[in-house]
Amino acid sequence: MFMIEDGVIYLTRGDYAELEVAITDSEGNAYEMVYGDTLTFSVRETPSDDSTLQFSVTSQTNRLIINNVDTAEMEPGQYSADVQLTSIDGKRRTVWAYVPDQANRRGRTSNWKNFVLMPEVTTE
Repeated sequence: MFMIEDGVIYLTRGDYAELEVAITDSEGNAYEMVYGDTLTFSVRETPSDDSTLQFSVTSQTNRLIINNVDTAEMEPGQYSADVQLTSIDGKRRTVWAYVPDQANRRGRTSNWKNFVLMPEVTTE
């Protein structure tokens, strides 16, 4: 199962998902990716550089593919995720890092809880 609800991504462990990211500039205008741009979706235990990277997916388009193997060995739970655009000129911008209201506190949050990996019932 894959769904996005209130800005939080829910995915069943080991499932395949396609995530299409709408990218806009600071004025709300649509950004069209060009050859050489890269979109990266990363999931960590917590939102810090020293936190364990659970998985990362990179694409040359605004469509990110999460393959079955990306989450197959992860423990179900709540994680921190973001999507970054690196443009052909090397500028990096975070284009998604939603933090739910209940997790959004003053200062740094310990876990954004914006990516929820759910357990699977049927396994092979």
